[in-house]
Amino acid sequence: MDAEFFVSCFFYIVCIIVLNFWLINLFVAVITNTFSAIRSDTKKSAFGAAPLAAVVEENEEGWSMVDGRRVAGRNRIREVYESIRWCWVFFALASLVLQATRTVDISDMHAEILDKGELALTLTFDVEIIIRVLAYLPDWRKFFYRGQNVLDLLLAIGSSIIQIPAIHRSPVYPWLTIFQLMRFYRVILEIPRMKPLLLAVFGNMYGLANMSLFLIEINLLAALFAVQLVGGDVKSGELIDFGTLYNTFLGIYQVFSSENWTDVLYKAAEPEVPLRQSVIVVLFVAGWMFFANYIVLQMFIAVINENFDVAEESKRSRQASHYWASHRPQQVRSTWVRRLNPYRWFKAQPKAIEVELPSNLVLPMQKALVQDYGLPKRENSFVDTKTRRGGAQKQYTAKSTLRRLQRLFAGEITAGDVPLTTLRNTRRDSVATADPVDEETERHLEVLAALNNDAVDVEELNDALYERRAQKADFIRDHPSYDKTFWIFSQKNWLRQACQKLVAPPGGDRIFGTPHSAIAHPIFQLLLLLTVIGGIVVESIATPVYRRDFYAQNGPIRGTWFDLAEGSFALVLALEFVIKIIADGFLFTPNAYIRSIWNILDFFILVGILVNAATGLIFIGGLSRITRSLKALRALRLITLIEKMRSTFESLIISGIARILDAALLAILYMIPYAVWGLNIFAGVTNECNDSSASGISDCINEYSTGFVNDGNSFTYLVPRVWDNPAPSTTFSFDSFRQSLLILFEIVSLEGWVDVLGVATSVTGEGQQPQTNASVGNSIFFLIYNLLGGVVIFTLFVSIIIGNFTSKTGSALLTQAQREWIDLQKLVKRQRPSKRPKKRPTWAVRQWCYDRAVHKHGWWHRMMTVLYTLHVVALMTQTFTPQDILDEARNDFFLFVTIMYVVDIIVRMLGLGWKSYSANGWNIFDIIVAGGSLFATLIVRFNTGGFVIQQLQKLFITSIAFKLVQRVNSLNKLFKTAVGSLPVILSLLGLWVILFLFFAILFVEVFSLTKWNTGEARNSNYSSMAKALVMLAFMTTGEGWNQYMHDFALDYPRCTINPNGETDCGSIYWSFSLFIAWNLLSMYIFANLFTGVVVESFYYVFQMSSGAKSITREEMRAFKKVWAEFANPKTGFLERANFVRFFGKLSGIFEVRIYPAEYSIHRIMAYSKDPQGVDSWHEKFVGGYDFNKVDGILSGVDRAAIKRRKNLYNRLYHEARISHEPGKGISFTNMLLLLAHHKLIVDREALVLKDLVVRTETNKLVTDLVDFDRVQSLLLMILYRRRYLAQREQARMQQYGLVQSDIPAIVVDDFPATPPMITRDITSPGQTPVHRFGGAETPAISPSILQSPELSFTPDMLSFGPDTPSRRMLQRRQRTSDVSMLSIDMSSRLDGSMSRDSRSGDEDDMASTMQNSMWSDMMLEAAEEDKE
Repeated sequence: MDAEFFVSCFFYIVCIIVLNFWLINLFVAVITNTFSAIRSDTKKSAFGAAPLAAVVEENEEGWSMVDGRRVAGRNRIREVYESIRWCWVFFALASLVLQATRTVDISDMHAEILDKGELALTLTFDVEIIIRVLAYLPDWRKFFYRGQNVLDLLLAIGSSIIQIPAIHRSPVYPWLTIFQLMRFYRVILEIPRMKPLLLAVFGNMYGLANMSLFLIEINLLAALFAVQLVGGDVKSGELIDFGTLYNTFLGIYQVFSSENWTDVLYKAAEPEVPLRQSVIVVLFVAGWMFFANYIVLQMFIAVINENFDVAEESKRSRQASHYWASHRPQQVRSTWVRRLNPYRWFKAQPKAIEVELPSNLVLPMQKALVQDYGLPKRENSFVDTKTRRGGAQKQYTAKSTLRRLQRLFAGEITAGDVPLTTLRNTRRDSVATADPVDEETERHLEVLAALNNDAVDVEELNDALYERRAQKADFIRDHPSYDKTFWIFSQKNWLRQACQKLVAPPGGDRIFGTPHSAIAHPIFQLLLLLTVIGGIVVESIATPVYRRDFYAQNGPIRGTWFDLAEGSFALVLALEFVIKIIADGFLFTPNAYIRSIWNILDFFILVGILVNAATGLIFIGGLSRITRSLKALRALRLITLIEKMRSTFESLIISGIARILDAALLAILYMIPYAVWGLNIFAGVTNECNDSSASGISDCINEYSTGFVNDGNSFTYLVPRVWDNPAPSTTFSFDSFRQSLLILFEIVSLEGWVDVLGVATSVTGEGQQPQTNASVGNSIFFLIYNLLGGVVIFTLFVSIIIGNFTSKTGSALLTQAQREWIDLQKLVKRQRPSKRPKKRPTWAVRQWCYDRAVHKHGWWHRMMTVLYTLHVVALMTQTFTPQDILDEARNDFFLFVTIMYVVDIIVRMLGLGWKSYSANGWNIFDIIVAGGSLFATLIVRFNTGGFVIQQLQKLFITSIAFKLVQRVNSLNKLFKTAVGSLPVILSLLGLWVILFLFFAILFVEVFSLTKWNTGEARNSNYSSMAKALVMLAFMTTGEGWNQYMHDFALDYPRCTINPNGETDCGSIYWSFSLFIAWNLLSMYIFANLFTGVVVESFYYVFQMSSGAKSITREEMRAFKKVWAEFANPKTGFLERANFVRFFGKLSGIFEVRIYPAEYSIHRIMAYSKDPQGVDSWHEKFVGGYDFNKVDGILSGVDRAAIKRRKNLYNRLYHEARISHEPGKGISFTNMLLLLAHHKLIVDREALVLKDLVVRTETNKLVTDLVDFDRVQSLLLMILYRRRYLAQREQARMQQYGLVQSDIPAIVVDDFPATPPMITRDITSPGQTPVHRFGGAETPAISPSILQSPELSFTPDMLSFGPDTPSRRMLQRRQRTSDVSMLSIDMSSRLDGSMSRDSRSGDEDDMASTMQNSMWSDMMLEAAEEDKE
């Protein structure tokens, strides 16, 4: 902040956001998800190796099992104790309150009361332990089975021992009061919601204990290495001098906490410079900081987060419960507005005549009524997606600007999910002849919609919603004045209709009112947004410093421009309020203003702004700090105006605020006994004299000489000696409970705890001057507090926020396989088709350029990657000190790299063409960076540029380093993942910026005129909005926030108060309230929200095994290349006619061909070709091919594997056929997802229940299509075989000259129609032919064929007759099929609950297919007709 250019600090703010709040949180994601995977695989905690203890439960009769015997679990004493158990909780609270009253200047009477009171309470708890032991008689051993009994017994014994006079009067007694203070845990357990949270945090005691021991051991190991490395080299007198192992341990732990860790680094490295091993020391300390802070510390988050996770085995049952609950109509709770509604007790005054109707007609008529009043009026209106559930929304016509405004203020306008029952209604109607395949798909979609459970659930929900709306309409009709705002404006009033067009209803649709306009509403919202922004801009200009100077120059005048501007903005917001209550009423109306939580927030904001504007116009300069600070509320209107901010605030803050407050309360309850313990130990012993030469309070009198530079020659001045609280960075003490709690709250954020540690370890006694490291043992207090407070409490916030985020997104109940599928979908949806030309250019130069552009692993690509790597290395060699020769060489190298960069762009642009080249965003980046870099580098190289050009050149040449992100696969995947999470990150960042603005205005109004203290500087203050925003960003990291808090708590007489009311004082209450509030909201909540977002968004990058990891970048490129070859270049869709050729070209993970590539015809022919040209009739050589080799290759074919591949291919084709859009085809993303379902995942494991239901119905449809295809293929086989036998018999007759005069003619009857009467060959390389049954060229199949001597068919058996001469040949022969002899084995993909048997390959499979398919009735009917 002290840079030459103040704007430079924003560079560091961006770096902190990207690195500290975004990318470094990847470590949290890695560790938490890794240990979550370990828990999922091993079914036990990743941190607790000990087995879980058996759970002891007592039945309602009071009996339990002990050593296999059933003994009584209760007696009379126990019953009495249970009835008075709360008394002991009160005594535990009284013990803590009693000790908290201690102060540094305690009187003798007060001290005696404390001693006698603690003795009495100790005896009371001893009596309690005796009663509890007696309550377990006769089985007294059972007392020790409960951990709480053992803990209370130890505390009672310890508290009794320390009451022994010798111990009570010793210096160690304050430390032993921990036995008394630990009883406070019983109070915590009695507070609502605290017991489950406490058990969740410390439930996995094995994990916490193991993690704590690991932390201590790893710190001790690092300390052993450090004391050997630098021990004795650092001069004594420093807090960390590496003189002993324990002192070194404290230094290593300080680095672990990251608080002032650079001080340890420089102190350790500086003495090693003469020994030339400072590099080793720096690498060791920096490496330890990286490992300890980014890995070990995050493991605490993992161990606590593990306790909040849902057990893997119970996730599916929880999913089922939530799915069932979400598909049932929810009961609406009666709100306080509804309970106070006076119309509930008014007698109805309906205008219509009541008519009794049958119950089955009530709901349809109610639906019609609601539709008559509501739906026709919404044809051109915007519909709020939050108030409309179910049903398609009407389209509206508006310009793109208005649509953007609508999305800004009300979110995305989408039709939502359409039930499957409406799929057929969305089909395009045409008078032209429909495609038979589309007709077939249409009929099957109707069957799917009729059987789909989701559609039934949607219908039930719609019925419930319609009924609820109809009841609301009936109530309005029965009470006509209920829908009149202020009992004046009816729905027909022109003023109310005009107001309703401007604002949206807060409590749902207006049943009888006018919907808000699609044009007027967003324009009015834009006006409000500009009003709010205008108010913020005015406040940014008219700060208290500006107003002071303005009044000093123009005099104390009323009605200044900034007061008038703020008053005008307040009137606009007041006008909005009036319009809303006229449109929908304020309290007792159907859509009252008060029914929306956002309107309630707007109302409080409006009241505050009106008070601020009124007092500013009445009183010159405003009335007080309180009224002036109310103008900060206008920033909160940005949340209620912008829909994205509303949804983000609701999902991330409001939905989890209860658990966040629970964590905050638990943290405070943890600090309270610790503050009392610190009060007992350090009260009155930490004071020091400002003159370090004094020995204690006795000689800390008079004055002494001092100066800013104590070198003996500088100017000195006299300063009075003062015995006061220490102030290394902030003033603190443990002299009272309030001060002790305050300093512990400050250091729980790990800020300033090292300074407090230094003071505590320097204590020499009461009234004695502190000496460095005089009481090193006092550090144990802070090590324990730092471990349990600064680590556990901080990580508790992180775990709770992660849990809130995962619960809101639904990922908390997802299994490992389901998470992997969702992450795979994210990866798939971010892919885009390749835009490269379909044909290779014909010009030789362009051919060369094209090859360089498309070959991602060629020599050109590798050469450019090496150049970019060297470029990064050259950037790292830059120094601030001028190095003429090296600078010249470096600039020449930068120019060379830039020229090669431009050449690479020209080559790729020439090879691909501008249209294909510009389709990739990275290529646009290349043009901008390469052009700017070349331009700026040439100017700088010839010394003709100024400062701005030099900075631009640094920016452009640094941006070239991002090319490595594109070229390294792992970095590219990480980058795409970061881009994928960017929308959520930006939403959270936007909400955070609003919070920044709100607090910045508060700090400016309250502290801009406050006198600076030790921590403030030219830019480190709150005199302007820009400086306030930077200071807030600075404090968000937890750096120095407590020092500023104490500085701005400046009070009289250390400041000035003028007679006219002007003052440069701060405020203790304002300072503590604002700084602590900002610390909690920003550091503990919002900063950790980034952790939750990153853990959620970056999950799949770190999966141990998943489909996403198996899709390499090369395989995706190969898929895009095949897609570009067969997809329609105009629409970007793959048409149905190209499905077969497309599937045949896929390779790698996406390969779906029936036969592997090594069994393709051209490979078999190439392998079996006879190199010697042997062609003999007695050898298996035909046409130069060795058929012995062919037999060898074919004998190695795995029939089971080929059968599974046929199954996959067949189902994939049919599902693609029903998934394509008529007239367009199937999209790139849908095809990838379709392949993923068949190749990468198992549906029953990877899909959530809602998706699994839909997927199951889709699989049933595909199974029906496959079975129908098999039946058609069977009939075609019979037909063609019959023709073949007839033709062969006829040829034989003609050969022998036989006459068939006595043979009767065969009459072929029409075969019963089967939908659809078509067949297709989908594996043919050309266009798909369509064969129709019953045509002029194809005779129909007679039922008699099914009962021919050669072939017998029944529903249970399909067999060839024994007299068939070619039975074996027919078994080997492939049957003609519309999917070219494909078969299905459903067991390879679906279990019995999700599929039907669809097997093929022999006669039994064929019979099973026809028996289980939806076409079996047709076959039975044909057989029955044939018998007749």
